[in-house]
Amino acid sequence: NHSARRKIWDAAFSAKALKGYESILVDNMDLMVNQLEARAQRGERVNIDDYCSFYSFDVMSQAGFGGDFGLLQKGQLSPMIQALEDFMQFVQLVGNVPYLIDILGAMPNPIAEFDKYMARIVSERKARNEAVPDIMSHLLHEVETKGSTDRMDKEATADARLIVVAG
Repeated sequence: NHSARRKIWDAAFSAKALKGYESILVDNMDLMVNQLEARAQRGERVNIDDYCSFYSFDVMSQAGFGGDFGLLQKGQLSPMIQALEDFMQFVQLVGNVPYLIDILGAMPNPIAEFDKYMARIVSERKARNEAVPDIMSHLLHEVETKGSTDRMDKEATADARLIVVAG
């Protein structure tokens, strides 16, 4: 039911919750600026689009489920996030040729490994008791109070995927 799910997500984006994510935004912006300054001092060329993408993914991993993809620190996409980016570009292309969707629908899921990765992240997040609430804590709290283990396993993974993709 859309309205019930919307209510769960609303708690994760209340004014109070958003205020709690502010330090994540600031800390990651500081890290990005520091990384860009260091690369500039070494005379390296930088694709600012890449760093904006690193910033978005790192913010969402931290605000989303208290993890850290560490992309700003590494200065490159992780293999899983690169696979997701490649898949999203592919989906954009295929979306312009509708009959390909039917053909490709018969093929194995190209992001099955990413789905497993997100399931592992959710499992790890459920095992941690975070002192600072993140988006997933709001979503998992609702599940725990309702006692629905089906949602916890399937929808929590879908929620984590949405957090990363929607960034």
